[in-house]
Amino acid sequence: MNKEIVINAAPTGVEIALLEDKKLVELHSEKAMAALLWVIYTWVK
Repeated sequence: MNKEIVINAAPTGVEIALLEDKKLVELHSEKAMAALLWVIYTWVK
């Protein structure tokens, strides 16, 4: 079984895909603004 991780990082967010034998198994996406707001919220509280 061939496993591969593909990462797309941009100013708007990050996407991470896990492929097994060239087929998508998992996809994770994080928007930059949501992550920034979470950091600010945890820092201020």
